[in-house]
Amino acid sequence: MNPRNGEVLTVANYPTYDPSDYITKYDELLAQDVTPLRNRAMDNAYPPGSTFKLITTVAAMRAGVGDNYTVDGQGYYRFDDDTVLSCWIAKQGGVHGVLDMRGAIAQSCNIYFYTVGYMTGITKIDETAWSFGIGQDPGSEVFCNHGQMSSPDVKAETYKYSDDPFATGWFDADTCTTAIGQSLTEGTPLQLCRYACAMANQGTLYNATFLHRVVSSDFQTLVKGNDYTPAGTNLLSNYEYTVVYEGTRQCVEEGTAKALADYPIEVCAKTGTASHGTGGSDHGVFICWAPAQDPEIAIAIYVEHGASGSNFAGLAADIMDYYFSSQYPAQEINVENQMTED
Repeated sequence: MNPRNGEVLTVANYPTYDPSDYITKYDELLAQDVTPLRNRAMDNAYPPGSTFKLITTVAAMRAGVGDNYTVDGQGYYRFDDDTVLSCWIAKQGGVHGVLDMRGAIAQSCNIYFYTVGYMTGITKIDETAWSFGIGQDPGSEVFCNHGQMSSPDVKAETYKYSDDPFATGWFDADTCTTAIGQSLTEGTPLQLCRYACAMANQGTLYNATFLHRVVSSDFQTLVKGNDYTPAGTNLLSNYEYTVVYEGTRQCVEEGTAKALADYPIEVCAKTGTASHGTGGSDHGVFICWAPAQDPEIAIAIYVEHGASGSNFAGLAADIMDYYFSSQYPAQEINVENQMTED
């Protein structure tokens, strides 16, 4: 997407199919386990994983957590009732150690965000996420799944027929898992890209639009131009934007997206790994924007069972290579029904 106005530059799904086969091979396409007819980018709502941590960062600052607040991430977070949540790095036998807010973004430390998420509270996290369009209509001309934002009300509705009090009640662990983009939060890749745009452009949330302009059939008259009216403005203070910017740059320079460290254009990025409970590897999530300080393009990549968002920094690089090196001039069109004079 274009962070400057919300224009959708490309929506791509894979596995895909040849549109010319839609009629003749419809039953065959429908029967495939990989569901190539599904518009995953706009119809499938997934947990955002750690890409959500930028929202938790902003919410925490609004709740009074300073950007220099540090947490000693030792791999596990224990509650008073002995419930234990772990960090992804603990599964690899490691720890993150002492990190401030920027370092926690860069290293994607779950322990840091469990801690500040608990300090912030679900109300502030929900409020901030809502302002960035999570769980909402992205405003596009084409239908998009709205997804949902995890909250006590959403949990109660989801499990309203359950007799298990742990299913319907809201607990501190729910707040902490929400803070890292898990629990019941779900969004489409399009929504994640829209949210990335707002982080990239210092706090303007544009509607995700496919419409550039409408012209007459002879291409001579402008019928309607898109005015790109934003859905939200001033979503980030200078202080909040600076922390997000520096954290996502550090993510590229030395963190989980360091595969882009040598990319010729400065990039801001956040990786994510999303648990889903449906078997197999975790989902891989990756958002980024470039150039870092005056972005022209924001990208969201979501790979089912992709294991880790870090795996797809190279794919983001391929997309940026194409975008920045392929600014093709407009193609000359032979206009029909053109009026002439003798």
